Amino acid sequence: MEAVKHRKLTLDEEMDLAERAVELRKAGKKEEAARLIRQIPMPPRVAMAFKETSGKDFLIRNGYNLVEANERYGENWLNQ
Repeated sequence: MEAVKHRKLTLDEEMDLAERAVELRKAGKKEEAARLIRQIPMPPRVAMAFKETSGKDFLIRNGYNLVEANERYGENWLNQ
C-alpha cells in the first residue's frame, strides 16, 4: 500500500478546503467533508503520534496529507 502523493498547500488553500468541508458537513455529507480535511497537511508531530498509535497503514489507507511530516522526518519515515 502506497501513500497518496500530496503537495504542500498555501494557507489560503487550506482555509478554502476547511470552509468547504464545514459546508459539506452541514449538508450531511460527512464522508466528502472528511476527504477534504485529509487533504490539509497533517502537522508532523500529529502524524508521528498517529503512526505510533494506529500504525502507518492507517495513515496511508485514509489518504492523509503527510507532506509536512515527510519534510520534517524524511521521505522514508513511515517505514522506520
